[in-house]
Amino acid sequence: MNAIPLKEPHHVPDQLPTLETERLLLRPFETTDAARIALLAGDREIAATTLRIPHPYREEDAVKFIEAVGKEILKGKSAVFAIILKETGS
Repeated sequence: MNAIPLKEPHHVPDQLPTLETERLLLRPFETTDAARIALLAGDREIAATTLRIPHPYREEDAVKFIEAVGKEILKGKSAVFAIILKETGS
């Protein structure tokens, strides 16, 4: 899938470090993460246990999430990381 572009340019990677452990990378979200976020957050069981995740959860919802997180990071109000398994890249 192609990444959906953000409405505004954000420079979140400049604001947050990438953290690394033996198994994991913790890094700022990227627009290319939107499809995977939508897949994971779109699971009905996940949506049923949260108040803030709508169902169905679309890729456009994930882009809005990435934009919102980016704005909070740039304001210094948040630090949200994508968690990536080094072995698989997922």
